[in-house]
This record gives sequence, structure tokens and C-alpha cells, in this order.
Amino acid sequence: MTTPIILFSDHPAASSGLARITRDLSTRINAHLSDEFKVACLGHGHCGSASLPFPTYHWKENDWFIPSELPFISTDFGAGEPFILFTIGDIQRFLPLADPQFCQDLSFAEWWIRERQRGTKLWGYFPIDAHSLNGKLPPQLAHTLTHYDRILVPSEWAAEIVRKTIPGITVTAIPHGIDTSIFHPIPKDEARGKIGELFFDISQWPKQQINVSDEALWIGIVATNQWRKDWGLGIEVVAEIAKTRPVFLWAHSDRLKNEWSLLELISDFNLLQSSLVTTGNVPDESMAVAYSAMDITLGIGRGEGYGFPIMESWSCGVPCIAGRYGAYVELIPDDCTVHPYQLRIEGPLNLMRPIFKVKDWVDVVQNVAGNEMVLNTAVDWKYLWQDFEKWLREGL
Repeated sequence: MTTPIILFSDHPAASSGLARITRDLSTRINAHLSDEFKVACLGHGHCGSASLPFPTYHWKENDWFIPSELPFISTDFGAGEPFILFTIGDIQRFLPLADPQFCQDLSFAEWWIRERQRGTKLWGYFPIDAHSLNGKLPPQLAHTLTHYDRILVPSEWAAEIVRKTIPGITVTAIPHGIDTSIFHPIPKDEARGKIGELFFDISQWPKQQINVSDEALWIGIVATNQWRKDWGLGIEVVAEIAKTRPVFLWAHSDRLKNEWSLLELISDFNLLQSSLVTTGNVPDESMAVAYSAMDITLGIGRGEGYGFPIMESWSCGVPCIAGRYGAYVELIPDDCTVHPYQLRIEGPLNLMRPIFKVKDWVDVVQNVAGNEMVLNTAVDWKYLWQDFEKWLREGL
């Protein structure tokens, strides 16, 4: 008998990082563990895709993050039997599921309480990207976690925060996987010869061919979800390096304007004439070419949960410099990380976010640029899936 498992997150056909995690896990569970699980997904951001080999349902997003479609799905997909609800996303979204007394839909809360009483399980994969005071999670997040049956996080950094918050709790750390058949090193000359053509249609700047000095240091910054990325830091670091040597900057984000107005910011630092600025969704194959064309990339997150650009860059053989705060930093060499100057409190949950000195980033870039560095295969799906299989089976 197979156990129904419903993944609740971004829709697996969407273009977000959460969607990729949902798609990767669902596809592999369906392919390798079909004797133990049957898979369905409930998500937002897309209406669906016939190319996915498992049922998908569209979640009509609401302000309370309540999956009101679940009663129908449990009957339609799970034949009304107890199932596993596997949430993938930030902890604060799932308080109404963890503890129904906080659910503002009373009919759903009553149904969910009955489901939990008859054996439906609640599992979670949480991209923890910051902590609050004393290295712990704030009370709301801790309360949510204590109501989960199983907790999975993508790094030991995140796992330690959970353990410090809730002593004695069981938490497992498994990073997300990278498909190294796509993200792998491509010879620099080949990659640099292709990047302009591959990105012309989504290029925001320039719209004509640019000339890059043979001596230029190629620096990439890939950072979506703009408000959580320190574009100001990244561009100033590149500008400081440009004072001592020619540079070429590739800046890729989801939009030009949000918290940061990228073209204006890059122009303020006199880098626009030596930059390629791209936005939007790009196939992984094209991203792998662009990463491979770089000499180095900058991971400018203010704490990473699922740090895709960090590991994608390394998988393409290009060092990514990252702040020593967030997931995956423990997987990259110490001399490619930058210590925060200090931490600041921000947001309603009083989360700590790092503040860095530009000079510290410049020093690390100058020390690393040009050195041949190899990352271990810890994030290669070929090896990583074994850990997920073990974790999933242990929960049955």
C-alpha cells in the first residue's frame, strides 16, 4: 500500500526556487519511491503542466496561507485516507496548519483537526535564512515547528538554529540538489562567445554589442527577490575592484526596479558601460553558460535559505564569494567567505541580518580571483538523492 504525499509550496511548474525544490523532490519520489509513496502537488504561481508525471493542483493564494483545497484533494487524490502534507517554504507561513487555533477559516480548521487526529502527518522543509536574538528563532516560529511531525532544513547552519531554539527536537539537514548534467564547467572561451547571443532577448542593458577588455575580470551577480539581496553592496564591491583593473559585470535579477533600481545603481558607480544586465526567467542551460563565463560571482544575500546561485556557480567551476551567514556557507571554502561586520535586527520577527564591509569583500575577491578551486560533490543530485530517500522512508 502506498502512502499519499502532498507537497504544498509554489507550483512545480512555476519558475521560482521553491517551485524547483517541489518539482525536483516530487519527480524523484515519483520515479524512485513509487512503491512507498504516491505524489501530488498543491501550489501557486502556475496553473499546471501536462509534462509533469504526477497530479498537480492549483492553490488560490490567500492572505492566511490556508490550503482550503485540501479537503477536496484528500478525497480526489488520496481516496480519503490519511496522508502526508509536506510543506516547503518559510516557517511563518504555516502557523495555521501547525496549530489550527490560529486558522481564520473555522471550517477548514475543524476538518484539519480531524485529519490530524486520524493519522495525517505534517512534514516540513524549511529554508531558514536568519535567526533572532541569542541565535534562536522567534517564539512564533518555534511554536510552529513544535507542531510538526518531522523537520527538514537545507544546512547544518539552519539545523543548529532549530536545535538551539527547541532543545531536544529532531531535525535533519539535507541541502537541495543541483543537476550537474546541466550545471557543469564549460570552457571559458566557449561560454564567453555564447553569452551575448543567449541573453540578447532578455538583456535590459545594453541593446548593442559591447567590447570587453582582454584583461577584464568577469564578475557575475545573480540575485532575485531583490529586497533580500544587497545589490548596493555587490555593485560597490565591483566598483572598488574596477579602480585597480578592468571589470565586466553580469547582473541578473527578476526585475529592474523593486527595492533596487539596477540600471540607476550601476550607473551611479560608473559601471554601466561595462555591464550586461538581464532579467526574467532563463533556461538552466543558458544560466550554466553564463556562470561558466565568469571568473567569480558574488552571493549578495542577507542570509540564504535555498542559495541556488551559490551552488550553481560552484557547480560550474566558478567560485562564489558569500557572506558567512546563511545556508550552504559550510559547503564552500573558508577563504571564499566574508565575515559580517555586525548584525542588525529587522522585520516583525526581529530577525538578524548581516552588515558587511565593502573592503572585506574586495579583499576576498582579489585573493580568490584566478585561483583554481574545486567544490565537493555534496550537492550533486546523483549522490544527494540517497539521503532524501533514507529520510523519506524513515518517516513511514
